Amino acid sequence: NPAVAVDRRYEASPNYYLEWAVDQMRKLCDTFPKSYNERVVVVRTAIDMNVQHAAEDAIENQLRQFGRDYHATQAATVVSDLDGGVRAMVGGRDYGASQFNRAVDAYRQRGSSFNPYVYPTACLNGLNPTSIVVDGPVCIGNWCLQNYGHSYSGPLMLTQAIPRSINVISVNLSIALGGK
Repeated sequence: NPAVAVDRRYEASPNYYLEWAVDQMRKLCDTFPKSYNERVVVVRTAIDMNVQHAAEDAIENQLRQFGRDYHATQAATVVSDLDGGVRAMVGGRDYGASQFNRAVDAYRQRGSSFNPYVYPTACLNGLNPTSIVVDGPVCIGNWCLQNYGHSYSGPLMLTQAIPRSINVISVNLSIALGGK
C-alpha cells in the first residue's frame, strides 16, 4: 500500500513520535549493506493514538495546573508496553514552538527512572512513609554515585525523598533490599 503522508502542520499529529521513529529508521537503515539502498522498507510503529492523545492532554493539563508552582514550562513522557513498544511520546508542550524532543534528547540522570520501582518495593518490604532514609555518599567499587545537584540532604523521611527523586537513596534502598 502506498504511504500516506501526515501533515506535520496539523497540530494533532504526533510530531515528536514521528520524528523519533524516522530517526530510528535512518539509524537502522545505515547499518544495511549498500546493496539494500534501493529496497523498500515497510515501517510499522507501536503508536496507539488514544494513548498518544491522552499523554498530550496529561502533559498540557499538568503544566497548566502545576507549571507555575514548579517553574516548569515544558514536560515530556514516553509510554511503552512490556515488550518495549513505544505507544506514545510527547517531547514538549508545543512542537510548533520547539522541536527539541525532551523525551529522548534532554539531559537527565537515568537513575531517576528506577525510583518508581524501588520505593514501592521498599514499602512492600517493611518501610513506611515516615521511615527515615539517608541521603549520603555511596560508592560501589570504584563508582561513586552522586545526586543531580552534587549534594546530599542527610536523613529524610521517605515521603520527603520520593518527590525529590533522590537517586542515592534509591541505590541505598536497592542495596538494603538485596536486589529484590
